Amino acid sequence: MFATFLSGMAVAGAQGSNGSTGSPATCRVAETLPAPESAVPAAEFNALFALPGPGWTGGDSTYSVKLPDGRTVWQFSDTFLGIVDRRGGRDRHSPLVNNTLVVQGDDGLTTLAGGDPTLPASFFPSPTGDRDDWYWQYDSTVEHPREGDKLRVFLLHFTRAGAGVFGFRWLGNALATLSLPELQLEAIVKLPADGGVSWGAAVLEAEDHTYIYGTEDLGDEKYMHLARAPRNGVTGAWEFWGGASWTADPGASARIMPGVANEYSVTAHAGGLVLVTMDTTTTFSPDLVAFTACRPEGPWENRTLLYRTPESGLENQITYNAHAHPQFADERGWLVSYNVNSRTFGDLFLDASIYRPRFIRVPFKE
Repeated sequence: MFATFLSGMAVAGAQGSNGSTGSPATCRVAETLPAPESAVPAAEFNALFALPGPGWTGGDSTYSVKLPDGRTVWQFSDTFLGIVDRRGGRDRHSPLVNNTLVVQGDDGLTTLAGGDPTLPASFFPSPTGDRDDWYWQYDSTVEHPREGDKLRVFLLHFTRAGAGVFGFRWLGNALATLSLPELQLEAIVKLPADGGVSWGAAVLEAEDHTYIYGTEDLGDEKYMHLARAPRNGVTGAWEFWGGASWTADPGASARIMPGVANEYSVTAHAGGLVLVTMDTTTTFSPDLVAFTACRPEGPWENRTLLYRTPESGLENQITYNAHAHPQFADERGWLVSYNVNSRTFGDLFLDASIYRPRFIRVPFKE
């Protein structure tokens, strides 16, 4: 593993008001929804990730997790490394790896990748050792087992399946364990993949359980699923929501709702839960939406349009996979990100600013 320090100020923020979920009598989360389309760009975070290199210069997924020591780890899937040139583009030989971590601390941002600076590689290595197989990242959680704090990162195993920017196929799920505070990779183990569900699309930490959300991706249709493990026990036995009760059979996991993205976030708030996702009922919709629920399994209601991504109106550009980052909530609202990409791969070399997350502030009420 090598680390590259990225210059840039560290953006501090207050912890979000993420109370535990409660009974319907104490669940007032629907009252906290903002007015439709009231989100605005978060200029300081957009500037923070406008990085010229060396190190991270662009990526997608954009999950984040706050560590016990106060640092935040940003998790990216396909990542450009190297340098952005004076014209704002990338050299055609700029390294592109399948996953990286970017650590945000008091001294700025530091990129963590595999390999070395002359020949970088993915932080999480290929599951087969073949360059046509790789891991993309899902959500993560910090656990506190007796042997010391660990960061558990959910991973997706993909393989090459044809040409073009969408020439890939999902094969399965995995869970990585990293030591804390060192962030050294200790293990990667396989997870269930029954029923075509990719597990770890979002993680919700509650008092007694860690809830693991999944996505069943049928192409034009995508469905939410739900599993749970004892708190600090995601490496042990899971239960799966079967529609009426919990079951040990992953193949019995029930569809909860349609229209979620492959990646999304579920955040505890005001005695209930907020789902933040791109609306996938239309392919590459510009609509970034929220739903509320009083229990992890739903029902999810009160669809609210938070923001329409302006990049979706630009030639070739697409937006996808929104996430909330509650550790950076403040008086202006929640911090939410979404990814931007181009249907034309060459655009990412002509203009390095395309393939970077965008950040917005969403004025959820307390």
